[in-house]
Amino acid sequence: MPGLVDCHTHIMARIPDTDDGYALNLATKSQAFRALEGAYNTRITLNAGFTAIRDVESEGSEYADVALRDAISQGLAEGPRMQVATRAIAAVGQYERGAGEGKAGAKRSAFQPCPSARMGRQQQSKDFLVGRI
Repeated sequence: MPGLVDCHTHIMARIPDTDDGYALNLATKSQAFRALEGAYNTRITLNAGFTAIRDVESEGSEYADVALRDAISQGLAEGPRMQVATRAIAAVGQYERGAGEGKAGAKRSAFQPCPSARMGRQQQSKDFLVGRI
């Protein structure tokens, strides 16, 4: 029997259940630690019967979802097949001004250009584009 498919995951997110949990998560955890949390989450997801997921945002982990997807496909980590979007795109004004600007996890407005430094191999490795416009 084929496995389950989850089309809306945030596999890199292990956010504390507090009012400031998202901001606290971004401020206190390194991207490397968050990537390890993502690897743990993919193993749990696979063990729950999901053989494919579509991860719709890396939740402040920049391109760690790309690396995790590649590690799974190379057999370095256990998890379902992944389709990844990396960083999300958000509508202008959706997030507080200054919240995460210039930091990992800052969502880009649909009308703000992405820095050219981000247009490397990771940008080309996206499986799809996610936007909140």
